[in-house]
Amino acid sequence: MTLTCGLAQANTQIELQTYHAFPASNEQQHSTNGTSTSAVRCIFEHLQMKPVIHVVTWRHALAALTRGQTPGIFALEPNEKLAQIGTPSFPILLQKWMWFHTVPLSELPNKARVAVLADSNEQRWLEQQSFPLTLEVQADSLSQMINLVQAGRVDAFLADYAQTVQHLKQTFTPTGKLSHSFARYAPMHLYFSNHYLERYPELLGQFNSKIEHCIGDGFQLSEFEQTILADKFSDLFTTLTQDPHLLSAVKNSEQELHIGHLDVATLDQMWLQSENEDLALRIINSKSSQRLRSLTSLSDELITEAIVSNQRGLGVGITRLTTDFWQGDEAKFINPSNAPEQLHLSDIDYDSSTRSFLVHASKAMLDPESGEFIGSITLGINISALLEKQAVFLFPAYQ
Repeated sequence: MTLTCGLAQANTQIELQTYHAFPASNEQQHSTNGTSTSAVRCIFEHLQMKPVIHVVTWRHALAALTRGQTPGIFALEPNEKLAQIGTPSFPILLQKWMWFHTVPLSELPNKARVAVLADSNEQRWLEQQSFPLTLEVQADSLSQMINLVQAGRVDAFLADYAQTVQHLKQTFTPTGKLSHSFARYAPMHLYFSNHYLERYPELLGQFNSKIEHCIGDGFQLSEFEQTILADKFSDLFTTLTQDPHLLSAVKNSEQELHIGHLDVATLDQMWLQSENEDLALRIINSKSSQRLRSLTSLSDELITEAIVSNQRGLGVGITRLTTDFWQGDEAKFINPSNAPEQLHLSDIDYDSSTRSFLVHASKAMLDPESGEFIGSITLGINISALLEKQAVFLFPAYQ
């Protein structure tokens, strides 16, 4: 580890460790070309640091972190034991774990036989659960697990969806009757050594601030996720966008709030000034806000926020205070105004305060008489909680 001149100097070298498990390293050659490795390299390059990444066994990486012999290891899920010796970054990768199987899950026996990659996050997670499963095989590769399930030697294997699909395409593997069912979201982190952070306490915040520039496809919604969201919230969006009380409140919002004479820049500045509580109170208690809270209250806590923006993009109806009053420069307003008939879904965002994953879904509000665009409705949705409700396990007790 070379840090003789401190983190402030450009081109500082930092030595990290990853381990022999998909997707941090290449499956066959144990090289460092995987998804999480690419993200880590990108983040440190934004910090003008040179990461040197060593591929080792899981036990070696854990021992090095425990002894303070490495600044950090990746890519790992949050872990109570690791919390005693390291501190996790925000997620650098979002994996979507699936059960892969050839027989319908409903037809599998109790104590279903499953396979996972040896020393993988999937293995550690399964071993911590009390599921009535038989961990039949700790496999060396995805190829081995695919062959095992297709030959009927195991009932299913647990793996990241994106990595498995990529492997199937690259190896031209016949999929046959191979199907998949959602199991869980698995956020992956870089764990910094606590000893290291004592020396360089600013590094964690700096690292987290650059993650958004380097995250990959894992934070984009798959077709499966888009379908789940549309099926769950289409009826609610129809109710919201056609509600006569909400439509009337939005059309008359600026008059009722006495803000029509003010320009957008002035209103947004008033909103940002903490001492100006009058505007915030008017908005949070407005007819739009009250109606919005009433219509979204029965969402099983899946909706984290709701915003109604008027034709100027002003957030005239909110369920909780927002950072900005003007939403007009954001995709969640621009996209519905350009394509009013569509339901618009954002990429997945990580909420560090709740450690959950959120998606913003937006739709246009149209004047029922003229068809004119008069505003938009945006829902913040806890997609990790939603998909947990869709999770499928391999035994009846967890259906």
